[in-house]
Formats: sequence, structure tokens, C-alpha cells
Amino acid sequence: MIRTLATPDASTNIAASGANLAEFRLLLANSLQKSLELHETLATFFQMLHRSVRCCGMEYRMPARDIRLAIGSHRAHKVNYNLHNGNFAVGELTFFRSARFSEKELSTLEELLGLLLLPLRNALLYRDALESSLRDPLTGLGNRANLELTLQRELKLSQRNRRPLSLLIADMDSFKAINDTYGHTVGDQVLQGAARVIKQALRDTDQVFRYGGEEFVVVLANTGNSEAVNIAERIRQQLANIQFQTDIGEIQATISLGVCTNVPEDDRDSLFRRGDQALYEAKRTGRNRVINREAAEIREPAV
Repeated sequence: MIRTLATPDASTNIAASGANLAEFRLLLANSLQKSLELHETLATFFQMLHRSVRCCGMEYRMPARDIRLAIGSHRAHKVNYNLHNGNFAVGELTFFRSARFSEKELSTLEELLGLLLLPLRNALLYRDALESSLRDPLTGLGNRANLELTLQRELKLSQRNRRPLSLLIADMDSFKAINDTYGHTVGDQVLQGAARVIKQALRDTDQVFRYGGEEFVVVLANTGNSEAVNIAERIRQQLANIQFQTDIGEIQATISLGVCTNVPEDDRDSLFRRGDQALYEAKRTGRNRVINREAAEIREPAV
């Protein structure tokens, strides 16, 4: 069953369903205003919904933003709503349970959903603003702030689960010459093209960020050293074999990459330092190459 629910008409008679429902609507409306986090907003709605309409599970989807959140479990019977706040589509909600929904229950559910539309829109706008603040505007990749948050999270997961974590630190070769010769607009087009090639060379679980200037960092969760080297080499080869389309015609550019993989005693700085050292070595020894720097290769100077 698929229904469309839009912002309710202002003339809706709240009291028509009884004083208890009117009081509950007020309580629900207040509760939904307490957070701008999408998952919290939906979880609050699902939890409070049980006081009026019992459901086993709820699933929220927003394909345009690649969002899918599930709460509870699926059952045989379901009802689906396409939600709109004015002209603003706010996603799809599906409710599940073992028994069919009665018309009275559906009517109550739709009244309560009317209270969710504006908080849901606000949560989506907040999510967009937050993601925008963590995205590089030129390439669409995660920015440096996003990288730092990701590294903190992935290092903790790696240490907790005893799984490898690898980094690729990459830098476009002779990029200053491109900017100086052809201008920054062409340089930007090359960076955009490089970002696309890097993303295409990665797996779905890999994460790539623009660290600054012409430098990129790839975070490879649950990835050992040899596999990380293979991924870095794939990036290098694909970039070396492509001509970037720019305003002044086709331009070829190459990239150098440093590879490192964490060890149990690593923190963010020690891991990143090995990656930087490997990148420096790739640049020093001729560019357009991959250098791997394992922890065992690092020797502290004698005191």
C-alpha cells in the first residue's frame, strides 16, 4: 500500500479524534523539536508512535541523498508513505507489522505523520549543511576536517577490532607548472578530473579526501599493506593513462603516492608521518610512482 502525505491543511480539526490524541499530538510535536539529527528525529517518532499505533519496524529512504535508515524489523504487512512538506520532498517511510493496519489506525498514523514533516525537513537541511561543511567545494570530496574525523574513527575501530588500516597520501606531480603555464582554471579542471579518476579506482568502502592544494588522502579500512599497494598502483596507472579535458585541450598529469599501514602502537601522527615519508621518497626518486613505507622500515636515530 503506497500513500502520499503532504503538509496537512490548516483547517484540520485536531480535537476531532478526541482530547487524548490532541494531547499526544502536542507531546509528540514538542519531542520532535528537540533534535536536528535525522536518526534521532525518526527514532523519537517511532518510539512515541507505539502509544497510538503499534508497529514492529520502520524504514526511511531518501534515494536522492542516498539515505536509508531502518528501525525495528520487517514483517509481512506494511504501509508506505511518500512524504512532502510543501514542494519539498522529505523521503519515504514504510511501517511494518504482523497484522494488517485498520483504517482507523491508518487515519491516526497519518495525523501523526503530519507532525513529522517539518522536523524531518529541518533534519535533512541540517544534514545537508553539515555535509557541505565537510566537503571540498572544488572536487566534491571530503575536506581536511572530514579526513581528521574519519581518521580518528577508523583508527579506534582498527585498534578495537585488530584489523589493518592503510593510508595512501598522494600528490599531483609538477602541478605548479600546470598552474603557472595554463592558469588556475585549467589547474582546477585537472584536480577535478584527478578526483574522479581516484574515486573510480577505489572500492565502495574506501574513502578519499582532498587534503589541500593538489594533495589527496585515501583511507583504506580493513586493508592490509599489500592490498593497499595494489590500490595505489591502480590509481597511479589510471591517472598516467588518461588525458584530462580542459579549456585549452587535453592535458596529461601524473601522481605520486606514499603507502603506509598501521601497527598497534600507531596514532594519527605516526601513521601519517610514514605516509608523508613514503610520498616524499616517491617525489625524490622521480615522481609518477608508488612508495610503500612499512613501520619496520622506520628507524629512530640513536640518542
